[in-house]
Amino acid sequence: GEPHSAYEGDSFYGGMEKALNFADYQVLRSYGFLHPEYY
Repeated sequence: GEPHSAYEGDSFYGGMEKALNFADYQVLRSYGFLHPEYY
């Protein structure tokens, strides 16, 4: 339960979430599901 360890965990999962969101963005863009303002 060290605060530093908890912070590292948050950063790790935050990075994973960003990576997954980016992957979703790439997939959606490749299939043309995004709105024009995202291109």
